[in-house]
Amino acid sequence: MGLAVAKALQAKQWDLSLIDVNESASGSLASEFPNAIFTAVDVRNYDALAAAFKKTWEKFGRLDFVYANAGINEKSDFYKPAEWDPSSGAGVPDRPDFSALDINLTGVIYTSYLGGEFMSKNKPLPDAKETDLPYSIVITSSCAGLYPCPSIPLYTASKHGVLGLMRSLAYVYSKRGIRVNATCPGLVRTNILSKEVMDTFPPEIMTGLDTVVGAVVSLIEDGKRNGEVVEVSGSNTYVKEMLKAPDEVMQKLMDGMTGLIQG
Repeated sequence: MGLAVAKALQAKQWDLSLIDVNESASGSLASEFPNAIFTAVDVRNYDALAAAFKKTWEKFGRLDFVYANAGINEKSDFYKPAEWDPSSGAGVPDRPDFSALDINLTGVIYTSYLGGEFMSKNKPLPDAKETDLPYSIVITSSCAGLYPCPSIPLYTASKHGVLGLMRSLAYVYSKRGIRVNATCPGLVRTNILSKEVMDTFPPEIMTGLDTVVGAVVSLIEDGKRNGEVVEVSGSNTYVKEMLKAPDEVMQKLMDGMTGLIQG
């Protein structure tokens, strides 16, 4: 999805800074994006990610959009019984593989934080109005961020987590001229799953890559959209409303938590 969004922005004459964990991707990206810069970064490495943001700033002198899209699927079976026996004194179960949380949630937190920091240093656009929110962060969640997916609980937790992050950041970052939104795509043919696994799903339940790209570009270009969760299913998009407080007590609590923010 990141590559497809980059192509769409290149067609609109954007200056691009591309980040990928795979250093070998630089060759193909250089041919497709001759005017872009590329940095190989594991988003779990905060220092390396921060250096990539600094490199981008030094090249272009500003940052207008960040696509927090890095993600992987769950790498192990959370429910597979561990080989241990508490009655034998043979230790405890091994730690689960938290890669999905580290990349999909922690990596997105790092990316969003750095995006907010660098965007806050932008010089105001000459034609900007005081009411404008000219800068944009779009976070990739998933349908697994909206619905339970019991087969991949850690992936599901990570994608629920980034929606909470987005909704929290949207309020504060708007005071800096930054909008924060998220997309929740259904099953899209990307490399997050192998071709063999993808081919097991019937075509009618797939979500088109063009539909996802259109949703992201719309969030970038519409300066009024902030704090939105956009579900992308098949060829359709839906804005998912946030749950409302069930009573006055909870509403006062939430208002009080929001009032504690030093934006």
